[in-house]
Amino acid sequence: ILAADMDLATLEARQSVLEGQFLITTAVHKIPDIRRGDAVRVLLISGELSLTTQGTAEEAAYLDGSVRVMHAKSKRELVGKLISRGVVEVRL
Repeated sequence: ILAADMDLATLEARQSVLEGQFLITTAVHKIPDIRRGDAVRVLLISGELSLTTQGTAEEAAYLDGSVRVMHAKSKRELVGKLISRGVVEVRL
């Protein structure tokens, strides 16, 4: 059962929750900062050089977590770190 002081605004249901039913931890999960298919800005960094381009998230991710993105034009898959909503940093 979820604690009474949990902020429900940061959670979403994994399964149907009926009115009057107790919320349990397996029925909800934290809302991801980006979802699969979201457009993201990809910040490519190599040494002192940095470049910004567009991409698409291949999976849901949370801030400071690893995420796979697909580069918009080359269709290459890159793995980076979600540094803010919609911005993925990829170090080459």
